[in-house]
Amino acid sequence: MKQSRARSVEEKQKIFDKIIKNGRDLFLKHGSSGFNMRSLATKLNLVQGSLYTYVHSKRDLWFAIVQDDINKIVKKMILMRDRYEGKNTSLMEDLVKLFFETLKTDSQALQIMFRTTPPSSKKMGPIERNYEVGIVKLLEEIIEEAISKREIKIPEPSKLALYIWSLMYGNAIIAHTEIFGPKENIPGYKSSTEYYNFVIERIDNFIESVRKR
Repeated sequence: MKQSRARSVEEKQKIFDKIIKNGRDLFLKHGSSGFNMRSLATKLNLVQGSLYTYVHSKRDLWFAIVQDDINKIVKKMILMRDRYEGKNTSLMEDLVKLFFETLKTDSQALQIMFRTTPPSSKKMGPIERNYEVGIVKLLEEIIEEAISKREIKIPEPSKLALYIWSLMYGNAIIAHTEIFGPKENIPGYKSSTEYYNFVIERIDNFIESVRKR
């Protein structure tokens, strides 16, 4: 018998976690247009209408999965920040290294974001509406603290945070496409590790350039 509704907050969270897990598998296997919500509901033994109480559309599901993946990396970053004893500028450099190290060791990290596009939808669901890249927010907080401690000389934390994230995200895409990632065939580099090391060095150099002398 298919489940019509969850009986408790804990059960709802368990069902939502299953939706995320199985939705991720379907996106990676079939792409954004290769499956429908009915097939996901059947796989989860859920009434389709019940599935829509958790995610309003396949597009909303995509954003839920990406948000879940980003949050896992953000938790690692926050743990590093809370334990860090050096300068904020050095912390930013180490967070960049942690980001790329996570992508190398966790094969599923941000794969939905890298290898699929969000499905089209006529309406924006609540998950998409509240979506944010927590890494950018965290970087902005660290930059604001660095400015307050006079460690850097650029007075626009939001712009700087977004720029650093664009370097991280853009280069991660290059290393995780179907053409480059699995074959480690990035032009000019022997492996994705060599490419990552080059990128990390360039980002470190940029952060060094904004330090307050």
